[in-house]
Amino acid sequence: MKKKYLIVIAILVIVALIVVIALSSNKSGYSYEWIDEKESIIKQARLYVNDSSGNHVDGIVTITYLNGKSEDVEISKDGTLYVKTVIKEVKNPRKK
Repeated sequence: MKKKYLIVIAILVIVALIVVIALSSNKSGYSYEWIDEKESIIKQARLYVNDSSGNHVDGIVTITYLNGKSEDVEISKDGTLYVKTVIKEVKNPRKK
């Protein structure tokens, strides 16, 4: 009887380890890219979300502004125009 419980516990531990490893290695494969608007005098730039192949896709990023406010924003595959100097950080790019 004890042997059965030990086997069941061992199987549960192995399954739990597999789930933890799978979740921790699940990278989104998405990145973001700034492309400066050449004619802009106020330093505007287009923000894009790229997939793992480098293609622009509709996506979402978390933007933190200089005032400390953060928000999730949708980014079109055609890019979204921002005044780059008011943005402190862009993170967590992902597909929409």
